[in-house]
Order: sequence, then structure tokens, then C-alpha cells
Amino acid sequence: MSLGVYVGAQLALVELGLVFDCEQGDLVAFRSCNQTHFNLHMKGIRASLVLHADKEGHKWVDNYNSWGTHVH
Repeated sequence: MSLGVYVGAQLALVELGLVFDCEQGDLVAFRSCNQTHFNLHMKGIRASLVLHADKEGHKWVDNYNSWGTHVH
């Protein structure tokens, strides 16, 4: 999710050959582990809110990342 007052900073997804013109508050979801990605040049002030999940998330479901015996 992009935040700020800026011009530019499009999101490029290399393998897909896509460029997204993201405005403040836009949210783009993609598998970042499989996509080379970056932002193009920009002017202004910009921040990104990045959410991610661990590829090993199934370990939490199986045994709380080996903390299973300590969960009460």
C-alpha cells in the first residue's frame, strides 16, 4: 500500500511485464518471492506499507513453530 504525496513511483513487476501506476491508498497483492519488483523514480514524499507471510506458515498450523508444547 502506498502512502504520501508524490508523483511517479510506479510498481514494476519484471517477470509479468507489468507496471502499476499506484496512487495513495492503492493496494497491490502479489507473490513477492516469485516476482522481481521495484518502484520507478518519483518526486515527493512516499512510504509503503508492506505485509508479508512466511513461506513456512504451515509449520505454525502443524506445531506452532515447535512451540506447541508451550501454548496454553
